[in-house]
Amino acid sequence: MKKIISGMFFRLFKGYEIWVILVLLLMSSYLFIGSFRANSIVNADCYSTVDGADNETPTAEDIRSLCFASQSFSVYDAYRYNVESMPRDLYESIENSYALDEISFLFTTLVKVNIFPAILIVIFIPVFFGRMFSDGTLKNLLACGHSKSKIYLSSLILTAVIDTAMILFNLMVIAALCLFYKWQPPIYMPVVLPFIILELMILAVISAVSLAVMFGSNKKAASFVTGFVLAIGMLFPVDIYGYHAFYSLRLPAGDPNAILQTYNDTIKEKGPNVIDREFDLSLMDEVDYYEGQAVFRLDKANAGAGNVFITIICCSPSFAVHLIGNNFGFPSYMLAKSGLMTINIACSAVWILLSTPLGYLAFRRKEVR
Repeated sequence: MKKIISGMFFRLFKGYEIWVILVLLLMSSYLFIGSFRANSIVNADCYSTVDGADNETPTAEDIRSLCFASQSFSVYDAYRYNVESMPRDLYESIENSYALDEISFLFTTLVKVNIFPAILIVIFIPVFFGRMFSDGTLKNLLACGHSKSKIYLSSLILTAVIDTAMILFNLMVIAALCLFYKWQPPIYMPVVLPFIILELMILAVISAVSLAVMFGSNKKAASFVTGFVLAIGMLFPVDIYGYHAFYSLRLPAGDPNAILQTYNDTIKEKGPNVIDREFDLSLMDEVDYYEGQAVFRLDKANAGAGNVFITIICCSPSFAVHLIGNNFGFPSYMLAKSGLMTINIACSAVWILLSTPLGYLAFRRKEVR
């Protein structure tokens, strides 16, 4: 199989596809450049006071003094803000800084790392492997004694390497921009790392399914259309519409006015810093606790709607990404702590484990000419 993989890489660098991908990736980096330039916290210099400006206009020094890097609290405290109870002074320090805006910008940026790679891989697979079908390369590999299973697995490894390389390239662009703008993002690895892995797994799902259709049908158009439709469904918040429908069927558990009054009284008397918030996987929603007692929660929807929603979650590896990227109010720390990111990563693995054998079986039965 090593000979097949090395031959594919030789063909890859000898052809034009990899160089087109590299050029387009370089062009797509403008998405990140534009985001960094437009952000008033990261690009603090563009908000410096100028002659004739209002004295209340913040200077770059004012902005940087409120950034996470200038604060005394830890990155762990910044992430668990409004998720776990904490001392009042710590809560107010985080609230009065830019740390939360920086975390939001960080994840808004990370959401984009697999968007353009997904488009490129959907185009690359039918072009590159379609050419291997049409010019007789696959037929020659079979004639040399290589099995279809090794050819298929080698192709899967090639696409996985390209997926990983494109994600790493975009992460390097983000890191370079952080250095250029002298911005130290609040990175809490127990949350950021699973999120990046999930982004890579989503891209791997798109690649695996597109490759399965390409080898199973030997039709470039079928591979492209399938990959494109899947990419749209996973990269854009299609599953959020299902979440909206499910959420509209929910009601507070008990008298709504009494529950809201109890919640407001607790906040007023004890302060918002005493509330613990969890993402309940059985409810697929936030539940607020004070000293271990739920002070605000919604009831489950009816069984039918609940089953439909759970099906959506199981079929959508990108659900956690969409909840974070579309400002639903669920902190990334909460979703990681609840296990939703891990569930979505597992869902991605299931997609790959299902599509790969199906693609191979179809390829095995198909005569290569």
